[in-house]
Amino acid sequence: MKCSINNCKHKNRNKSIVKGFCLSHYAYNKIHGCPEPRPIPRIPLKIKPTDAAWLAGIIDGEGCISMVRQKRRNHTAYWINIIVANTSKKMVDRIFKITKIGRYELRKETTTKKLYPNSKPQYVWVSRKQHEIIPLLLSIKKYLIVKRKQAEYLLKTPPPFSQNKKLRKKLYLKMRSLNQIGILP
Repeated sequence: MKCSINNCKHKNRNKSIVKGFCLSHYAYNKIHGCPEPRPIPRIPLKIKPTDAAWLAGIIDGEGCISMVRQKRRNHTAYWINIIVANTSKKMVDRIFKITKIGRYELRKETTTKKLYPNSKPQYVWVSRKQHEIIPLLLSIKKYLIVKRKQAEYLLKTPPPFSQNKKLRKKLYLKMRSLNQIGILP
């Protein structure tokens, strides 16, 4: 018996078949209710140009556009995220109001608070869902200056659960080199 997904390239695709799928596709189907990864929408968010420019400036100055790698037992997972942290609750509220995506929270315990007991509380807006981040980046990319390359690399990222693991790893390594701290050679 074979996996019913066309061109399935998983290593054990013929050994472990559950309800017509290899284990990887079966897990995806069980979680999301569909056997094929859904395409990520490539439509920009509806944001006013002034708000898009303001948001790009905030992300350039206070934010982080990155790709994260997590090694698990039998595979490596990659995901993308955008984070903005600041001591101004009004600013983080405005980001959430403009984008209507992600979530925001108050960071209670941080290493900064331990090192500097008199520091202000920090508010964080974060989005880790690729189907939210791609439309946001399409809306603000033309206004980004410092983090434009990171945005361009994230826009090339294949959808989650796609078979293109080499491209994900290559983009992760490029993002990692762009986000290094210190003087670059």
